[in-house]
Amino acid sequence: NNDDAQKNNQANDNQTTENNNTNNQATDNNADTNTNKNDSAYSFRDFDLEVKYENNKDYEVSYENDNDGIEASIEDDRNNERVKGNDAVDRLDPIFKKLDIDSNTSQDDVISKVISAFELDNNYQAIDVDITFNDGTEKEYRNNK
Repeated sequence: NNDDAQKNNQANDNQTTENNNTNNQATDNNADTNTNKNDSAYSFRDFDLEVKYENNKDYEVSYENDNDGIEASIEDDRNNERVKGNDAVDRLDPIFKKLDIDSNTSQDDVISKVISAFELDNNYQAIDVDITFNDGTEKEYRNNK
């Protein structure tokens, strides 16, 4: 890698090395926003969604941001789709950014905002949302039709 060779050649110049480290760190922080950032970019650190539709068709999202990094998955039986890891994080990021909720948001508002943000069909049989907010508050939101 040419970048690595350049860094090795510049190792004797402490100022240059410090600048490279600073620049690399800034770049790493930007990259970590989607992968291993422990400070949540959202109002929550854990988010679990389960929506049940008729004919055993479920839509499930699992997102966990802890000391081990971020784990995420999306299972969509309606479209026969399973997404995990960084692909799931990339897909969830714009959705989560639209979710304007916190631990004081009412159950009805959380459910309607989740349905809207995920563009879910309103003809679900049951919806179950479990969220751990950044302040440590754990909330469960349920609605059965």
